Amino acid sequence: MSYRRKRITAGAGALIGVALMSTANAQVFYVYQGTDPTPKGTISAYTGAATGAGNYNYSSSSENLLNGPTLSVGAAHLFMYAGSDGLHFNVVFSRRGGGANGDGSADWGISLTGNGVTASAQVEDDNNELGGGPTSFTGGWDWNNANSDGGVIGPLSGPLWSLTVTPMTTTKGYSGGIAAYSSDGSSLPLAYGTGSDYAITITPVPEPGEYVAIVAAGLLGLASWRRWRRT
Repeated sequence: MSYRRKRITAGAGALIGVALMSTANAQVFYVYQGTDPTPKGTISAYTGAATGAGNYNYSSSSENLLNGPTLSVGAAHLFMYAGSDGLHFNVVFSRRGGGANGDGSADWGISLTGNGVTASAQVEDDNNELGGGPTSFTGGWDWNNANSDGGVIGPLSGPLWSLTVTPMTTTKGYSGGIAAYSSDGSSLPLAYGTGSDYAITITPVPEPGEYVAIVAAGLLGLASWRRWRRT
């Protein structure tokens, strides 16, 4: 092997290492729904010093988020939170004091692929509400005038994870709508129903370093192929 081929291989490996470090904690995410390949838009993570479970900070299913969206009666709120123990997916249903219009229930299946660490159900308001893991979860929630409901899954890490929520059943729907919320105060309204047509998928937006990693991986593959051809 020539010195030049060695240099290509070493350089590509170094680029991959740098790129992977730079994509470790992406804070902006695409949101998709159903089979549409075009994202509905992007959301950014709420951040804080608390853990994922600590940020949820519920007492008797009464909302008390440290960092998160302003809750609406009867609504399903999806958002990401990045805290001291990493990135977490959150869902909160409704808020207290909404009267009968805020009542409802839902059963969801949640799948997680490509995660760089082992995820688990970090918070469930009541026993046996949110279970499974590390790649497949099921959640069953009920909310009413007195109590909201929800849960937390995490940590999520790396540039390749994808989390998909598939609503399986719902009672009364989400009278306040369903949306993915962003730390800048914006939200992405989503359609609600049951089945794969209404599935919601969240994935990290690639950072510039990820594109470098793709190019570096190509260079490394090319160098290996050339070495194989000349042996």
